[in-house]
Amino acid sequence: MNEAAPPQAQAAPRRRPRPPPRQVAVERIDRLTPRVISVTFAGDALAGFGPPRPGAHMKLLFAPADFDWTPREDAPRPPS
Repeated sequence: MNEAAPPQAQAAPRRRPRPPPRQVAVERIDRLTPRVISVTFAGDALAGFGPPRPGAHMKLLFAPADFDWTPREDAPRPPS
């Protein structure tokens, strides 16, 4: 009798830990069309920001001026 082998449980792919936020400044804003704006960011925190990879993305967080930007793992993040 030929029995099929039980399917192997596949482990979920490991997720990389979330990188810490990078505090940057707006260097320039250009209105390209009435509905499109180009924003250029600058700052030392961008050093080492690697080239794009498949699935890579950026998330912009707009913090209020009085937001405590102390980088801690348990610190709340401003809304995105």
